[in-house]
Amino acid sequence: VQKVLQHLLGERIPIRDLVTILESLADSARSTRDTDVLGERVRQALGRAISRQHTGPDGRLSVLTLSPVWQQSLTGALQTTDSGSSILLMDAPTGSKLIQALSKEMERVASLGNNPILLCPARLRLALRRFTERSLNSLTILSYSEVAPQIEVTTLGVVGDAGAL
Repeated sequence: VQKVLQHLLGERIPIRDLVTILESLADSARSTRDTDVLGERVRQALGRAISRQHTGPDGRLSVLTLSPVWQQSLTGALQTTDSGSSILLMDAPTGSKLIQALSKEMERVASLGNNPILLCPARLRLALRRFTERSLNSLTILSYSEVAPQIEVTTLGVVGDAGAL
């Protein structure tokens, strides 16, 4: 429980809704003991609070997304460790291109007055967060499954294009 709470706080997720957190942990702990997997499942359960935290005054969630080429490349680079955690294994030039593309879009979005938020598939979220946390710590990464159904999502940009790799 403590490690999952630390995981949430480390990504600036409020932990006030302990009932939802503990219920999600109890439900998920039957199938896994991996704190990364448990943390991701709790994040999905807290989707409404996470969505509300990142919506603008207009009630919209303004995000960046990954191009299909980047999504496919990152999915191919996704590896599962012995402990069950997911990591991205890619060569240095590809990793640098990803960081540069994200950084460029983050600056553009920030210049428009928005906080940089990247929306990606759930299976990529944690591995991508770990890959970017040192160089792009201000980037918030959300998965599609964390966005509440009633939230309107506005795409401000797409990271990468067909020639990006």
